[in-house]
Amino acid sequence: MAERSNLSLPEKAPVEQYHNGNFDSCPAALYTIVDLSDNELQEINRVADEGSMSEDNIRLAPRSRFVGEPLRAVYDYHLELGKQNNYHPTLFIVAIDLDWKQKGVLLVTLDDDDFGCNVHSFRIKAEESGLSYVNLKIGNSGWGEERENYEIDPSGGDGNYDDRVENSHPENPPSRYDDPGTAESGPIPPSGPPAYGSYIGVYARAGIDVNAVIQKLEVCPDKKQPEDFYCRLQAVISDTSQDTVETAFDLHASRCTRNQWLDKNFFFIVETPDTSDNGVLLASVGSVIKSTRYPRAVQWVECSGEIGHQQIYCNLRDGNRDWTASNPSFGLFSYNGGGSSEARYLLDPKWGRHRGWEYIIDEPQWGWDVWSNRPPHDDRTSSLKEALRRFPYFCYLERFRTKFSRTIFICEDSSEASSEGVLLVKVSWDEVLKGGAEAMTTIDLSGDFEVWRVPIRDAYDILRDVVEEKKQWEGSKPNSLEILS
Repeated sequence: MAERSNLSLPEKAPVEQYHNGNFDSCPAALYTIVDLSDNELQEINRVADEGSMSEDNIRLAPRSRFVGEPLRAVYDYHLELGKQNNYHPTLFIVAIDLDWKQKGVLLVTLDDDDFGCNVHSFRIKAEESGLSYVNLKIGNSGWGEERENYEIDPSGGDGNYDDRVENSHPENPPSRYDDPGTAESGPIPPSGPPAYGSYIGVYARAGIDVNAVIQKLEVCPDKKQPEDFYCRLQAVISDTSQDTVETAFDLHASRCTRNQWLDKNFFFIVETPDTSDNGVLLASVGSVIKSTRYPRAVQWVECSGEIGHQQIYCNLRDGNRDWTASNPSFGLFSYNGGGSSEARYLLDPKWGRHRGWEYIIDEPQWGWDVWSNRPPHDDRTSSLKEALRRFPYFCYLERFRTKFSRTIFICEDSSEASSEGVLLVKVSWDEVLKGGAEAMTTIDLSGDFEVWRVPIRDAYDILRDVVEEKKQWEGSKPNSLEILS
């Protein structure tokens, strides 16, 4: 009988220094304490990374093998690795069982949701570990929620990883991802399920370049063969008298009957050829997923693999995102020393835990190159004047975020915001978000705005009440040009 690995870890970890850090771009380190072959360890890496619906979210640690050693050895090594800022310092994955396909891997955190530096771990399917890691690192959900949703019992794993029904000799080859098949029966289904999750149905109005749309919606399409695409065209709706949305809903049930691996709960509808400005529709048939009840409804989402597919669809599919925002959200510009994590938590004590609908949205750390050739992160807003110039573009980038205010934003204009407060800024404009990012740069808001300085702890409640017309706006025109410098 094989000796069981020692999986004990300390109750606390010395990771306080990472509380204010941003590690969204860091991969999770992957280790093993069992004697897996190089190919098997690389397969875990591939499966976990593919499950995250992106690339390089999971990466083998520089020293990944601790065969025969206790889990504490991995912990000690990871504390040192985290100091190099190349891997996430408080989250990592460990293979702890040779039969990892059935018994999963171990997801470890060195810090809990309350930043108490508490160490926790749970077993999770390898193919779900990458997505769970991404949810945790970007704040889509908390540790407790991920554990409830993904923890498995090693003695009773469902063994679904390799339970694929392959059809190696189909009578007819499967349809390409952009081939809708016949109007009556739809495309010929793939011969087996995708590597993770389900295929995603796409329905489109006639006259739209659906191939181009699917290329945008697919995650990393240039690195996949056509047969490996998740997004699959199910029908082109050519009858202009038909309502595209209702027709797609009517067709979806029959398409799912023919293709057992098609997502039954959600699908995409391409209603307009201008997907750059308008996006695509994400449809929900109305279902309950992990205690979250979703309505029968549609919403516009960005037509991109990163946002519309990975960030929104995948989290809805897994029950980790609410269908729509329950509270308004506001853009935040930080300059003159502002920008600390402490300020975010003063503005919103539950920052990072709103299931995809944050209340405070930081100015993007990329994309400002419509004004500058400087690299990302090197062109941050430096003044209120610059914030006013960039706010229309900010609104354009957040155009699919429901309840995002297009008339009021926040400026954290001091490193002492906890004592000096923040600046609320109200602007007046037509709020038309057409013509792309370049059109947004021509809008001048500097001539019609008001400001209101308030305590940082009260800022969100004040803004919410103003937007919901429960409180009057008390701002005024600035009395000095210094505020625009």
